[in-house]
Amino acid sequence: MSKSKPIFSLESLFKICYDLKKYGKRIGLTHGAFDLFHHAHLDLLQKSATMCDFLIVGVDSDSSIRSYKGHKRPIVKEEHRMEIISELNCVDAAFIKDIPHDSPSHTGLYKNLLVDQIIIGTRFDERYKKEIYEEAHSLGTNLIEIKVEDDPSTTTMINMIIDKYSIDSYKPAEKIL
Repeated sequence: MSKSKPIFSLESLFKICYDLKKYGKRIGLTHGAFDLFHHAHLDLLQKSATMCDFLIVGVDSDSSIRSYKGHKRPIVKEEHRMEIISELNCVDAAFIKDIPHDSPSHTGLYKNLLVDQIIIGTRFDERYKKEIYEEAHSLGTNLIEIKVEDDPSTTTMINMIIDKYSIDSYKPAEKIL
């Protein structure tokens, strides 16, 4: 059994980032739900890590996800999503991000983490892209959009599972005699 990486509080990350900046390190930040982690998530994180010296990943809290994906989500609890993300070699630090998507608090988060790059995937919700671009621009931070693998999104995967295994379409396997 491997030893887990620590999961950081925001206050700890602020101090770590301050120290990293003293040594000229480039800090990158990406965030999202990562609910039903899949290959496109991994692709985003691996590509993000190549664009900075220290990659921080904000994992949206359960309550935050419910606010923009509805009451049936998340499927995987925030603690378990955090564990998955924090164990990836390409991720240097992770934290639970309990800030609503439409909140001006993102600007404070980006500023206090001293990020050089805010990295989003091409699937990032269009409703919030402009807002994040404006926040990044106001801080003189780069917003980088990464093209990720064209795997089905989590929502598409959920719908495929429901369709494939719904009572109406389910046929039991034939018995082998």
